[in-house]
Amino acid sequence: MDILKIIGSVLGLGKDALNNRAKLKRLKAEQEHSIIEAQTKAQVDRILSNTDSDNQIDLITAQNKKYTLLTCF
Repeated sequence: MDILKIIGSVLGLGKDALNNRAKLKRLKAEQEHSIIEAQTKAQVDRILSNTDSDNQIDLITAQNKKYTLLTCF
């Protein structure tokens, strides 16, 4: 009976090790996903910010055209 307890304990340790390994793989995958998601969001935010800046520059340029020499002719 003692041998069965020992075998059960060894098998239990092996099962725990496999579960822990699977859990670590899952956590690593989640972390990598979060990093990629954050990088993508940062890139989209940067593009949107640049687009907004470009639009503002275009608006200011259009508003200031009335002060250029070309509109005098």
